[in-house]
Amino acid sequence: MDKLLSVIILAQNTILAKEILGIIKLRYNKKIKIIATSSDLRLKKFITELFEYRMAFLSNKIRNEKKIIGIIKDNKVDLILSLQHKWIISEEIIKLGNNNILNFHFGKIPEYRGHDPIIYSILDKQKYFHSTIHKISKTVDTGEVISSKKIENLDEIPRVIERKMVKTFKLQFIDMINKILKKEKIKTKKIKIKNLKKFKKNNFLKKEKLI
Repeated sequence: MDKLLSVIILAQNTILAKEILGIIKLRYNKKIKIIATSSDLRLKKFITELFEYRMAFLSNKIRNEKKIIGIIKDNKVDLILSLQHKWIISEEIIKLGNNNILNFHFGKIPEYRGHDPIIYSILDKQKYFHSTIHKISKTVDTGEVISSKKIENLDEIPRVIERKMVKTFKLQFIDMINKILKKEKIKTKKIKIKNLKKFKKNNFLKKEKLI
């Protein structure tokens, strides 16, 4: 029997996290084992009910860096998935993760780094939204891109767009995991990080009722 893929999940209680966890349970329950999760209590309840085995749980109300580092050091971790994780991942964890920490980002990078990429894409009147899976690197949202798909902008509200992008992320995740399990080489695209723009800050998002 092949060895199980050992995975850590860093997440929020979001549609994306629940859908990806659902896929792991439905399609990869005998191929992937989640050894630890960092999330809020609502997602912990969802995970506890979904999986029959125990795993370490860390609250994401605080960074819990030392505990995450301890889990990585004590286990042979194959993959770490960031599913809208609320904290920036430290350089020490990135090094320990051996270039296998992946982030699911709702925007094209590096153009739409940071929070609320869907909203800023709307404000910039972009023709497409981008669901991006990329490696996590020292500079936020600039790691090598593993997969990026375009979703047409049909002037819908952010919540509808997010749900569409989650469906796309599910297909990207399945394709990526299948390649990892088959030990196939995954092509990546490097991001140019010269002259990066600073994170956009906008005080009228709430006023415009976009969030």
